[in-house]
Amino acid sequence: MIKDTIFSPAFGNRPTYLVGRELVLDGLIAGLDSVPGSKERSTVLLGQRGSGKTVLLWELADRATEMGYVVASPTIVSDGMLARIVEKVQDSGGRYVSDVPHVAGGGIGAFGFEAGLEFSREVQETKSDQLKLTQLARKL
Repeated sequence: MIKDTIFSPAFGNRPTYLVGRELVLDGLIAGLDSVPGSKERSTVLLGQRGSGKTVLLWELADRATEMGYVVASPTIVSDGMLARIVEKVQDSGGRYVSDVPHVAGGGIGAFGFEAGLEFSREVQETKSDQLKLTQLARKL
């Protein structure tokens, strides 16, 4: 019988408890609270596989969202990652602006908990992901 303890590896799942991470999280939050250009705004997380780096980022994303930040958290680095970041910024940033550039429509789901905004076909076909992200950041 396997027991769920705070010391069991989660293998990609979020653990029930975070132990001994408040100091690190406080430092990351202080970075968010600092002024643009501050060295506290840049952090590198290093550690062995399974040491909790992704869990820290998930927790930081939750706390940043609670603080009013727009958070994009794609989890797999691959081709098309910037496009996924743009989608996630559109998704989470739509609540802060009523006029996201060139929005063609939106949607809401029920049990799948989906919500989102779409760029018009013209913008999707003619603008780079970098430009879309820049436009979203300026608008937000």
